[in-house]
Amino acid sequence: MVRACKFPNCNNKMKRYTPCSFHRLPLNDKQRLKLWLAALQINPDTSVKQLREADYRVCSEHFEREDYVQRVGPEPPKQFFLKPTAVPRVVKPDRKWASQPEAKDKVSVNA
Repeated sequence: MVRACKFPNCNNKMKRYTPCSFHRLPLNDKQRLKLWLAALQINPDTSVKQLREADYRVCSEHFEREDYVQRVGPEPPKQFFLKPTAVPRVVKPDRKWASQPEAKDKVSVNA
């Protein structure tokens, strides 16, 4: 089964070698989850159990560079993670940077 981005009208699929990354819903953060559900046009009364079973994903095309933090370690590759405040949104189609975000914030692996 190929997973697809749950963002409305997005056709990106989670395949091998795709330039997008896919993010799970923040099921442990109720406030942020409500914002994500609104952005994804999902009923806010949907139970966490149902959401966990559905295992929805949102592709990186719905986040800005500022939504990422770069984890820096002793060895490559660089890893990028969503900040706890990130909420998916419509991003202009010409801004397909998602495969190489340039996060300003960096987190050390040793921190």
